[in-house]
Amino acid sequence: MGDQKTVTVARELRPLRLSFLIRPGDKAAFRRALQINTILWAGHHNSIIPVYKKKPVQWKEKFFSGPKAQQIIAGYLDAFEPDFIVAMNKGLTDKLQFPERRVLSPIDVLNGSDQRHIGYGIGLFEVLKDLYKREFQFHRRHPVKAYLPIAADKNFAALVATCFGEFPHEASLRYFRKAYEDVFEAEEVKVDSSNILKLLAPDKLNPLRVGMRNIDIRQRGYTDPAIFYMDAFSTLDLLDFWNLRAIGWRVLPLPRQWEADLIEDCSKFIKQNYRSNPYNKNIKYGTTLLCSRSSSFELMQKFGKLLQTPGSHSLSFQHWYPRIWDEWARDKDHVGRCDLIAKEDQVEVGVTDERIRFSGLDPEFIERFGGREARWANVVQIRDHSHAGDTASVIPPGLPELRRALGAFSDHVWGTREGIVIACEHTGWTYSFRLPNATEIFRNWMKAMGFELNISGAGNIAAQVIRKLGGQFGIGILRNEETLHLLNKMAHGTVEEEVKDEEGSSKTIRVQTIHKDRWIAHLTKINHNDREVAARQLSAMLSREMLKIGLRLQCPKCRQHTWFDLNSLADTVSCERCLQEFSFPAASPPTDWRYRAIGPFSVENYAAGSYCVALVLGSLGHNIHSEITWVPSFDLKGKDGKKLEADFGLFWQRSTFEKSDPVLILGECKSYNKFELKDIRRMEALGKAFPGAVLAFCSLRKHLSATEKKLIARVVRKGRGYLKAGRLHNPVLVLTGVELFSEIGPPHCWKAAGEPFSKFENVYIDDVQTLCDATQQMHLNIESYWTWREGRQRRRERLRAMRQRKPPQLAPDSV
Repeated sequence: MGDQKTVTVARELRPLRLSFLIRPGDKAAFRRALQINTILWAGHHNSIIPVYKKKPVQWKEKFFSGPKAQQIIAGYLDAFEPDFIVAMNKGLTDKLQFPERRVLSPIDVLNGSDQRHIGYGIGLFEVLKDLYKREFQFHRRHPVKAYLPIAADKNFAALVATCFGEFPHEASLRYFRKAYEDVFEAEEVKVDSSNILKLLAPDKLNPLRVGMRNIDIRQRGYTDPAIFYMDAFSTLDLLDFWNLRAIGWRVLPLPRQWEADLIEDCSKFIKQNYRSNPYNKNIKYGTTLLCSRSSSFELMQKFGKLLQTPGSHSLSFQHWYPRIWDEWARDKDHVGRCDLIAKEDQVEVGVTDERIRFSGLDPEFIERFGGREARWANVVQIRDHSHAGDTASVIPPGLPELRRALGAFSDHVWGTREGIVIACEHTGWTYSFRLPNATEIFRNWMKAMGFELNISGAGNIAAQVIRKLGGQFGIGILRNEETLHLLNKMAHGTVEEEVKDEEGSSKTIRVQTIHKDRWIAHLTKINHNDREVAARQLSAMLSREMLKIGLRLQCPKCRQHTWFDLNSLADTVSCERCLQEFSFPAASPPTDWRYRAIGPFSVENYAAGSYCVALVLGSLGHNIHSEITWVPSFDLKGKDGKKLEADFGLFWQRSTFEKSDPVLILGECKSYNKFELKDIRRMEALGKAFPGAVLAFCSLRKHLSATEKKLIARVVRKGRGYLKAGRLHNPVLVLTGVELFSEIGPPHCWKAAGEPFSKFENVYIDDVQTLCDATQQMHLNIESYWTWREGRQRRRERLRAMRQRKPPQLAPDSV
């Protein structure tokens, strides 16, 4: 019995994430949302989303073709990925595609089991209780100064509440304020233009800031600190300021009503932020002066000229509000939601009957049984590095039926860009999951898209090949073109060798086996004459059941040679040609030991195209340092009866500090055949059915023919149309033997391949569209995306000029 299989479970503990929906202009609902977030652990980073019936005027002025009202709401929810939605008014979620069981009311959040606990999330009372127990019941050498800010002028009460938080006023919830005052001996301070920015300094405690205890804030990318030029009386501006801070920006409010009094404080903030890059002194970091949607950019510029700046590039002006709601623009505007991590680790977990059991991570400061509903969240990622790739490493966000796919016993399980989210209720809990099967995950996702997925016969062979190899980390054994040719010849029975007949004449025959010495010589040659490495590689091929050793014997009856594996060797053996038995020649034992391809490696035509599929998965998953969930060759049947097919499909996600959206890649693979028009049409149909998906053309050949380049270029240019702002309808990826046979991924493999590929060795691949663009130029000899876009823009401008050009006026005849 072998060792028990194990997988790695990466666990993260974070606060529950809520999104509050309000009607635009509903000041009472906005203030109530602020009060609820003030008494929640990490309420500081919960979002407040306006639910528009029609796009407001301010939005129309800023965008040439802006989003629709429903797209704005859906985009905000996609950006913040809330665990639960809190609808501050009835009817706000009627048109949203969000699970109804995860929609709450304010009463649901606040209505806890007793005075110490609230309904959903962790209340500030538990945070304060732990703070007092651990730190503040003792006399401190350096006392912490905490404030209870209130507005000096009631007209600015909403602004002050947005900046510092506001405790609920009803008698049943006053204990939150009392606990805050008791723990910190907080000083009530009236806020006005003279002290608002000073009180927001990092060393000043306020109710919102206390709620961030024990949390590590990890921003996605870097953005300059900002000053938000805003209208203190505009609910829209207050909401926008709140959400900028919720995503993790360091941003200060600049109410234009107080701008004259804040010149000095803003100048100090700009001076504090001005610095040089430690590795490149020519790169400067400064502050952004950001204009709200209720303010005038001209007035903001006028104010900016009054500020004292320490040097060039210390202050920049931005006239648009960052597009949090736009999937593509979030990256360009640096408004990806930050991650809140309270605790994290990795554990090795044993697999029993394809199920795993692991304990959750719990906040240290809470009581074991303190709530009736979800209180915090665990984010889980399951990595199966030892298996054959059946385990889904990437879970597409919002996947329906994820709980069933995992065999989870709790309803509070769903998928986000972070991974698998578990909304937790009690400490000390153990969770039991079925390993997420990649094919089942794909099948469920396709079902939600309106398609029925079935693995094809070639797909089953590819799955067996990859399973035998040990997944994407064992695919490297195929990264030699000559090895693939030998395996394919063995499968076809076309391995040529010279033999002598009974008369002593030499002749060439074709067989399915290769003599052990010839195979060892081949492995030694491709491993730079290192016999030890060759021996280890041969051992790996035998252990993975790619090859099998056997003895070739000549039948004394029919005089034919037959290969016998070890299990069939005995005192008496049976000839498979004449079906007669003969005695094993023990007196003069033969030494013609040979290897033969077995299992899926004995299938003709490069294992029915499986070798190319396997090398693509190894390149996209292992060589480019990404996580993938893949499915081999499959057929799709739509609700309208239309059929589609692909040689592989995968969800691809870069293994970086920032958690990016999974990308769907659908591929067409060729071993050594050429791409034909039928293949192009098949891929175009897939692109039409799955807008935004990457279409991959993959070949083991290192160069494509002129006809192939022309056909694929047609798909490239068609896919370059916009699906969303900056996101292409169907990016096209081209992979050849240059990438697939390399041990290193792009762009390093291009340098090693020499001209013309080495021209792209300095390409920085930060996303899949960059990779696609580089491979298109390299393998198809077509223009880059940006060159194509500029050319199209110039053509449009010429056509526009021609339409606007007036016909020449003829001068009157002279008399």
